[in-house]
Amino acid sequence: MSTVQIALTAMTRIVQAVLRSTDERSLLKEACAIIVDAGYRFSWVGEAEHDEEKKVRPMAWAGHEDGYLSAIKVSWDDSQYGRGPTGTAIRTGKAVVIPDMREAAEFSIWLNEASKRGYRSCCALPLMDGETAFAALSISSGQAGAFGEQEMPLLANLAEVLAFGIMNLRGRQKAEATIQQREEQLRQAVSVSKLGIFDHDHLTGKIYASEEHQRIYGVGPDDAFNVSLLLSRIYPGDHELVTRAIERAHDPAGDGLYEVEHRVVRPDGSIRWLTTRAQTFFEGEKSARRPVRTIGAVADITERRQAEEALRQREEQLRQAVQVSQLGVFDHDHQTDSVYCSPECRQIFGLAPDDQFILPVVLGRIHTEDRERTLNIIKAAHAPEGTGTHEMEYRVVRPDGSMRWVTVRAQTYFEGEGSARRAVRTVGAVADITERRQAEEKYRGIFDHAVVGIFQSTPEGRYLSVNPALARMWGYDSPQEMITTVSDIGRQEYVVPGQREEFKRLIEERGVVSDYEYEFYRKDGSRGWTRVNARVVRDARGKTLYYEGTDQDITEQKRAIDALRESEKRLSDAQRIARMGNWDWDIATNALYWSDEIYRIFGVQPQQFGATYEAFLGYVHAEDREFVDRSVHEAFQGRSSYDIEHRVMRPDGETRTVHSQGNVFRDGSGKAVRMAGTVQDVTENKRLEAQFKQAQKMEAVGRLAGGVAHDFNNLLSVIMGYTDLAGGLIESGKPAAAADKISQIRRAAERGASLTRQLLAFSRRQMVHPQILDLNKVVSSSSEMLKRLVGEDVSVTFQPGKDPWLVKVDPGQIEQILMNLTVNARDAMPTGGRIVMETANIEADEHFVSQHPLMLPGAYVMLSFADTGAGIAPENLPLIFEPFFTTKETGKGTGLGLATVYGIVKQNNGSIWVYSEPDKGTVFRICFPKAEGAETHLPAGANAEVRRGTETVLLVEDEAQLRDLTATLLEEGGYQVLRAENGPAALALAENSSARIDLLLTDVIMPGMSGVELCGQMQKMRPGIRILCMSGYTGDHLKPYGQFESEKTFLQKPFSQPILLKKVRAVLDA
Repeated sequence: MSTVQIALTAMTRIVQAVLRSTDERSLLKEACAIIVDAGYRFSWVGEAEHDEEKKVRPMAWAGHEDGYLSAIKVSWDDSQYGRGPTGTAIRTGKAVVIPDMREAAEFSIWLNEASKRGYRSCCALPLMDGETAFAALSISSGQAGAFGEQEMPLLANLAEVLAFGIMNLRGRQKAEATIQQREEQLRQAVSVSKLGIFDHDHLTGKIYASEEHQRIYGVGPDDAFNVSLLLSRIYPGDHELVTRAIERAHDPAGDGLYEVEHRVVRPDGSIRWLTTRAQTFFEGEKSARRPVRTIGAVADITERRQAEEALRQREEQLRQAVQVSQLGVFDHDHQTDSVYCSPECRQIFGLAPDDQFILPVVLGRIHTEDRERTLNIIKAAHAPEGTGTHEMEYRVVRPDGSMRWVTVRAQTYFEGEGSARRAVRTVGAVADITERRQAEEKYRGIFDHAVVGIFQSTPEGRYLSVNPALARMWGYDSPQEMITTVSDIGRQEYVVPGQREEFKRLIEERGVVSDYEYEFYRKDGSRGWTRVNARVVRDARGKTLYYEGTDQDITEQKRAIDALRESEKRLSDAQRIARMGNWDWDIATNALYWSDEIYRIFGVQPQQFGATYEAFLGYVHAEDREFVDRSVHEAFQGRSSYDIEHRVMRPDGETRTVHSQGNVFRDGSGKAVRMAGTVQDVTENKRLEAQFKQAQKMEAVGRLAGGVAHDFNNLLSVIMGYTDLAGGLIESGKPAAAADKISQIRRAAERGASLTRQLLAFSRRQMVHPQILDLNKVVSSSSEMLKRLVGEDVSVTFQPGKDPWLVKVDPGQIEQILMNLTVNARDAMPTGGRIVMETANIEADEHFVSQHPLMLPGAYVMLSFADTGAGIAPENLPLIFEPFFTTKETGKGTGLGLATVYGIVKQNNGSIWVYSEPDKGTVFRICFPKAEGAETHLPAGANAEVRRGTETVLLVEDEAQLRDLTATLLEEGGYQVLRAENGPAALALAENSSARIDLLLTDVIMPGMSGVELCGQMQKMRPGIRILCMSGYTGDHLKPYGQFESEKTFLQKPFSQPILLKKVRAVLDA
């Protein structure tokens, strides 16, 4: 194919591409590809950039480019990079041909890269926009002379077609962008204006509404949008108005215009005001004329209507204010000489309804002494060179002869300039100030005779006026002498330099100064103190004219305050030495005052303390907080005085003990309104007291050890003696005779167990299992045991009360109380006597509680225990419940009997008191609170029949003799016994044994693994195994494990065989 045919083919295909193109970049790529397909080696289009370097940016290319465009630099300026074919074509707007690149000097800088890719000749064709080239089409051929006179016209036409296509696309894109921009502007304008647009087709019934239109009407996305929905939103009171407007707009004889303002009710209940303007279009003529379409816009005008209503209300308020204030208003039109005068203005001047409010009439009413001055002020205000503002005060004489003082403020408005300037309008207000002028006259009398100082002074420090009282305070003979003498208040009066400047700063910033105190010099040089209350007086432009106010001489008050402060300092020093502070609590406001020493005791800074009762409680130790709060409220109720000790937690972590006491103050009705008292740090006292108590305790422990050793030595002597006797009788073949000796051994062991239980009860280490019970039954069942304790010469009787209430106590504790009281009574009646026990229900009312302060009102069951013994000496009565106190000879008592009784009673929230006289016996009365609930069924006694068993028991006991004895007792009861000396051995035995283990019987306290730990692991290893714990003393080992602390799963040591077998049987059968 010849080069002409190549060019012709390319041009034809490019014309087709231009006609179907919609995108500039795609068109350029397709054009380059067409040129290459037609037979040329490489083609590209470069656009002229209008930057500083005037670079040519490749837009599209095709053929053997192979990185050519990125390897070369092309521009369209008059430099070596712009003198090639592409740059020249753009710069000159003319086609450029390079027949042979090897021979063209202007192409030399690109020749190397072109030769690598097989280019030999090229041409560049400008793409024109009018007279300017915006780009160039460059074509390269592998042959020299490929672009001759026949080819170039065709290629030039091709370039023109391509340029036309590009410009056409750009024009179209610009037009589309303009349309889009205008549409967006319109959309934004509608959005900003908050106009809702609608278009109603009457023929189809369809209605289009913009998003804003739907928002205005409160239409949701799920609402069926139609005319009925819009009409349903019309406020009920506006339905008729809207209906008439629609009918007018749809009237064939009308102009189709719809304009109406109405309200709508949105789904959320809000009411909005709308204005709607629409045009209805018709078709047909005369009677056949009908509405076919309505187009319009709606706007939310709620804010405008609200503003209009607010303006109307403000105007009404202004009118009422003017009327109430009796302020007259006038408006004078100088051109027509007409004057508007409000009714209040007429009233002030005494004008009749038909009197004209004009200058001659007004001047005629002005007092003759004020008339000329007033007229001059008015003329000056109306003069062309005047400001137009005038203020004046003058007297008015009314037709009835009464005289009134009035003040007038007016503004004159002008038109024209220079000599042509003239007054055209004057508006103003007039007020009756007669009462004010009269008050000023009264003020002058007050000013002269006031007991406090009154002054007016300039900011520069001179007095304008002072009253006689102020002159006397400063030591001057008269106000005039003070005004004349004092030329600089700050320098001559203020003791502290610069304080006058501070006063000026405060009064200028705030407008007023209240209770400002400063020390001043009197005329004779002596000093005094004053308290100033003053305000600044400014003119209409806000400029300060003067200060005015009062001075109060507080010299004596200051001296008294200084004396009080010195007294408070001495008190504070005394409190600091005594480590005691005082507090005062206003109960109504919850404001709490602390002295400095309390802050020191609590380790708190005043700014950190909330100064409320709750803030105080926050520093009380958590364990004492409830007690302190209860004590305060009991003091409120008058049930007790507030005198307690408690701990406080300081912010630094230190715990201190304080003694706090206070009094409650009440109003006329008896209501607590205030509480005040003291707090003393007794931490060191408590430490010394603890040291003293520790010494006492060690002494008491010594006494206890002696008493216990004595009793146990006696018991052991009995046991050892009878053991020897029983052994001898058995060896001599008299086993029957040994039975009595063995019985004596058992009784001695039981007495030892009783002594141990008493020690545990005193130390609160005994396992306690409170039950709801009938005291009559427990006391009655204990009577026989008590009779055995006392012997035949002491009678024991029980007189049960009728239908006693139930109480919640461990029955063993009741037995312990009765036993301890019985032993004491027996020892007090060595020659015999009587013991009488009684029960009764009592209601503890306020009177009863007042006689027994440690009790609270309520229902109780009382147990009375009386003996006819020696009684208790009065000096010993306060001591009988103290631990280790005894009146028995050394070694014959532990001093724990009554202390244990007292501890049991308090442990069960009860109360105990005693009546006794020497040689007349003793009565103990014990009260337990009434319990709610059903009576607990007490287990059968020790003599009940013991059921045997065949189950397997794993016995764990670290004491070998006790382990062997317990195993023997169980085996005699029919049980299979596996023995282990500790926890690990028991676990190993259970793990290795295939036999069923029904019960784990374990000691609680053992070396290494405790019984509680063993129980936990055993239950995991053998789920379902029954557990029975045993111990003579558990400490706190069972506290975290309530399931093992229950009476049902615990066996107290020592125990007899019947008790052991009954407990084992009960656990297995549970």
